[in-house]
Amino acid sequence: MVKTKIKEKRKKKGEKTSLPEYYRKFKAYGLPLIVLILAYAGFRIRNITSNYKTFLDPDTFFHYEMYRQAITEWIPRYFAYADPPAGIKAGGYLGLYTIQAVFYKIVSVFGYDQLGAFKLWPPFVGAMTIIGVYLLGKKLHSNWAGLWAAAFMMFSYANFSKTYSGNNRGEGPFMMFFIFAVFFLLVYLDEREWNWKKALGGVMFLVTSVLYMAAWTGSTFGVSILLLFAGITVVVLFIFGMVDALRLFVRDFFPLYGLSLLTGMALSYTGFVGIRWFLIFALEGFIALSALTVIMLYGERAGLNYSDKKHRFGVVAGIAIFAALAFYGYFGKDLFKFLGAATQSNPLYQTVAELAKTDWNTITTYYSVKTKDAIIFILSAVGFLIVAARFVRKLTKNDLTGHKEIFLVTYYLGSLYLLLLAVRFVFQASGAILLLAGVAVGEAFLFVENMKESVTTKALYALLLMLLFLPLPLIGAQYMESVATNYAKSQGSVPAEWVNSLNWLKENSNPLDSATSWWDYGYWIESSLLSHRRSATDGGHAYDRRYIVADFFSHYGNESEQDFEAWELNYLIVWQQDIYKFNAISYLGGAITYGEYKSNPMFQVIPAQYIQYSNESGRAVVYINTGKYAYQPVLTIDLTKGQVIQGRGDIPYVLYVFQGYGLLAYRKIASATS
Repeated sequence: MVKTKIKEKRKKKGEKTSLPEYYRKFKAYGLPLIVLILAYAGFRIRNITSNYKTFLDPDTFFHYEMYRQAITEWIPRYFAYADPPAGIKAGGYLGLYTIQAVFYKIVSVFGYDQLGAFKLWPPFVGAMTIIGVYLLGKKLHSNWAGLWAAAFMMFSYANFSKTYSGNNRGEGPFMMFFIFAVFFLLVYLDEREWNWKKALGGVMFLVTSVLYMAAWTGSTFGVSILLLFAGITVVVLFIFGMVDALRLFVRDFFPLYGLSLLTGMALSYTGFVGIRWFLIFALEGFIALSALTVIMLYGERAGLNYSDKKHRFGVVAGIAIFAALAFYGYFGKDLFKFLGAATQSNPLYQTVAELAKTDWNTITTYYSVKTKDAIIFILSAVGFLIVAARFVRKLTKNDLTGHKEIFLVTYYLGSLYLLLLAVRFVFQASGAILLLAGVAVGEAFLFVENMKESVTTKALYALLLMLLFLPLPLIGAQYMESVATNYAKSQGSVPAEWVNSLNWLKENSNPLDSATSWWDYGYWIESSLLSHRRSATDGGHAYDRRYIVADFFSHYGNESEQDFEAWELNYLIVWQQDIYKFNAISYLGGAITYGEYKSNPMFQVIPAQYIQYSNESGRAVVYINTGKYAYQPVLTIDLTKGQVIQGRGDIPYVLYVFQGYGLLAYRKIASATS
């Protein structure tokens, strides 16, 4: 507690201050206990879906197969079921499977089998991330900020979306390890002199930084945030003339971060870390930043003018422009393609829904307490403004702890950039958004604590704040539990007709047989929980084959037969529900343009009452009559009467009439002549 005049007067009078002492103990011991309860509640919500017979997320089927290999091999080397006939050499974020295998070795002592441990891992990651965000919020701002960030993360749909049981992607473990890595980094930086805390913080940062690099290919985001944090920190400290703070930061941060990059690079040759290409870039950027820092520290000796902020800013701006041009000259246009695979940068990625740009509707869906209220996102924006104001205040006071605000600003703006880039990053942005939302609420509690009022008055204000914000996690947790319960009712993501077909395939085909479908279902075909057969294309491999399969589905002819023979295809699986994916199939197959893909559904089911027959001048005519408008299709094929009826073509569709309903097929798909 901050000392006030009232407290000083009470001390002189000999009054006891049991309430402030109790309050300090509550913050020291009570808040961590509450966080553990929040972590348990978060784990419980995320574990509701562990009753799945399989997994909700399709990619998790593949991750399960690689994890099973890692239990015996530690780092998987080969997967025989993708890209037949040769299979694939394992690549990407293989460290994820090693980490999960270690987790299995630990929890197997408590009776968990391979599948049980695999399902337990995501809720465990979610719970540990809740604890991690509390520790980080406490380190960056206050106990209260950490507590409320943890409370928001406990129920947040954005965070739940990648940490519920049955969704075993790498994003969740990356966030967990990254948050702990930053926490340990701050422990290390906060200690001015070498002691056991500083040494332990440095060692744990190295360990967790390598683990976050290994857990996900998108861990490039974490490497970038720390590099950007370092760059902004040294530039700000230099421009504002805080040379002593600059020297201290460079002495502590630069060797540790450089060692982290080199360690990640060394482990990339084992396959444990899968971002070697980016680590090379990061090392080159780090070397350039180090050179800039040397100029900042010693350039005055060479005649550079560091007399005031204007001159120091000019030096930085000049060097930055030169460095940007040099990097562009070195990398060319590839400098701007690092996130190409995470955006709709080509026809294939344009058909992937999670790579679409994020809109406000998506933000309100993921960052609300219940439905579409956007409270969490709004609080994060308030927290960002508070942090920015606090940073400016620290600069004016020459406060050496300003690097904490720089990190928060860097992390938040970097996360917002990712969030706006593609829908798939709503989870990854949740780390910074929930942290800043916690800061916004935490600032209100700090304001009350620092008021020059009586202890009793401040306690009442604090209680009032608690009552004001407490409904948020309570309502949010109740809502998320109902969402998770609804997910759990499905008992898995694979429809019954697929389960039956794949079980038949497993029991009636050769183990080396190959089956092909639309790529969405490739992981189901490959899964040892289902058919365990080879698949020509799936969610992460043989992207070029998606075009060939799409061409086959969207055109007449047998031009794909040679490719199918080369893949050693034995079975082709077609699902009637694929009509809802036919926009993507037709676009990738070259049957329609991108504009048609976005604007015209390939198939539409029409109720029988909308189909109206008419006789005009002795000629049969068919209308699609919705009551407000009536349209003639290009052609009507009545399969119940065996009739073909030419139409005016008010809409570019062919109508197929079945018993009790009709089906509109886009003209190009119906004729398949494009």
